[in-house]
Amino acid sequence: MSTAPARRSVVTAGIAALVGFAIAAGLGAWQLQRLAWKESVIARIEARAHGEPQRIDQVEQQILRGEDVEYARVGVFGHFDHAGELRLYTPSGAEGPGWQLVTPFYATNGDVFYVNRGYVPETKLAEASHPEGDVTVTGLLRPYDRHGAFTPDNDSAANSWFWYEFDAMQRKLLETWQRRDALVLFPYVIEADAAPQGYPAGGATRLVIPNDHLQYALTWFGLALTLAGVYLVWARQQLRQS
Repeated sequence: MSTAPARRSVVTAGIAALVGFAIAAGLGAWQLQRLAWKESVIARIEARAHGEPQRIDQVEQQILRGEDVEYARVGVFGHFDHAGELRLYTPSGAEGPGWQLVTPFYATNGDVFYVNRGYVPETKLAEASHPEGDVTVTGLLRPYDRHGAFTPDNDSAANSWFWYEFDAMQRKLLETWQRRDALVLFPYVIEADAAPQGYPAGGATRLVIPNDHLQYALTWFGLALTLAGVYLVWARQQLRQS
């Protein structure tokens, strides 16, 4: 290969390699920005989840302002309606398959909630507690209508539930609704804190929030360096052969 064509091919390939390097390095830098954003989000969520319980009226004001209240820790006072209890299937609980008991809760301020009281193994449903009278419930707020593509449909008639389906759960609650005023279901489920012992075992919420942005950033930076290294080796060989 003559010197001029070799140099032209090296320059042309160099421009392409430089563009590829810039794209890969830029994506790596963008992932570092996403990493910083995700870490701040996780920090805010953990602060909400592990802080002192908020009053529900405070949370309602936050919702009206458009603020994110998922994982907010709240405390409510009122009573359960165990007649309207729903069973949310749990295939892999601590003692095998079982159910999370999701129970209507009527707060003394008039708000209506579903409270996920926790997990009960299939073989120990009869041992589940059903507290009567006014009680205080503390737990984390979780949104309705979040499910995977392969999550089964809920079966309201059989009381077999697989995800929090707002419309269906509200219709179920209407079956036992005895108030004169209209039912207004609070737009978040309360997942109750863990109780000292017995069933249901609360603390269903697991704060495992994926954060793979550092891995993605390193991958893109690695690709950029690999591209640069391959180009430099190839270019050196081309120029030597010319």
